[in-house]
Amino acid sequence: MSTDPSEIQRDIEATRDELGHTVEELTDRLDVKKQAQQRMDEAKQEAQQRLEYAKQNARENPQLPAIVIAGVLALLVTALWRRRRR
Repeated sequence: MSTDPSEIQRDIEATRDELGHTVEELTDRLDVKKQAQQRMDEAKQEAQQRLEYAKQNARENPQLPAIVIAGVLALLVTALWRRRRR
């Protein structure tokens, strides 16, 4: 450890800076509202990307929407049929 006042002052400033970053990071981690908003933004972005991907696939394959609708209807009919059998 140095006894040079200018070096001690630099060490103090470096420690303050590091402490400031640590406090800022902890504050961000504890901000539940901010974290929820970030997750919501990420989910919106992912949904938008999936929608764009689906639109592109629908343009490239015009039968795709009909196939998807038929699949959904088949699942609904199967679920209703199983429910009635009980």
